[in-house]
Amino acid sequence: MNCPTCHYDLGPFENVCPRCALAKKQSPGQTPPPLPPPTPYIPAPAAPVQASGNWNMFLVGIAMIFCSSPVAKLGFYTVRTLFDPVGNHGNIGPIGGALTILSLTILFIVPVVGIFVTIIGLIRGLSSKNR
Repeated sequence: MNCPTCHYDLGPFENVCPRCALAKKQSPGQTPPPLPPPTPYIPAPAAPVQASGNWNMFLVGIAMIFCSSPVAKLGFYTVRTLFDPVGNHGNIGPIGGALTILSLTILFIVPVVGIFVTIIGLIRGLSSKNR
């Protein structure tokens, strides 16, 4: 059996249409606004990988290898001069020791990292489609 006003399919034991009863219960000002239609999710297109970035990585690795040694040596000698002007090299203090360790870290670790960066940049640069 259907409702005579809204043609809602009533169940066998329903006498009153639930839609019509709800519509009578709510005043016209209380009806919620209709929801906007859902917008489909469209992912943004990925930016193409440029080969120049890979070659830049290669050049940064080369710069890390060749520039870290003079920078570290300059820092090492500056620390020695600032914190040990007499030249006995025995007591440069905790700050001088920390800066010396930092200089030695730059001297030995940065070139090793530079070698890895150079190798990765070289592999990526050679394997990229648009060289």
